[in-house]
Amino acid sequence: MATPNEKTGVITWSRLVKFSTEAAIIMTFVSAFGVPLWYLNVSLPMSQQQRQIEKIEVRLDETQKQNTEISKNVAVMTEQLKFIGQNVTEIKEYTKPGGPLR
Repeated sequence: MATPNEKTGVITWSRLVKFSTEAAIIMTFVSAFGVPLWYLNVSLPMSQQQRQIEKIEVRLDETQKQNTEISKNVAVMTEQLKFIGQNVTEIKEYTKPGGPLR
């Protein structure tokens, strides 16, 4: 059964002390268990993901460099093939019937 002070909503020192004690206990549990759990469940996985992202960025940079090198090599080979094609065409013209060698 409630006391007359509790029925009227009057705040007494004893109720205030009881409330502050309960709040202190709750805050102690939150700080003792909540913060470490938050760190393990949120902050730690985020740092691991950041490291993975950095590794992926390094691999991507290496891959882009390799692709650039391959593109340069393909361009050089294409030019060489054009040169060879021109030479083959000239040889065909030179050796065809009615040409300088025939």
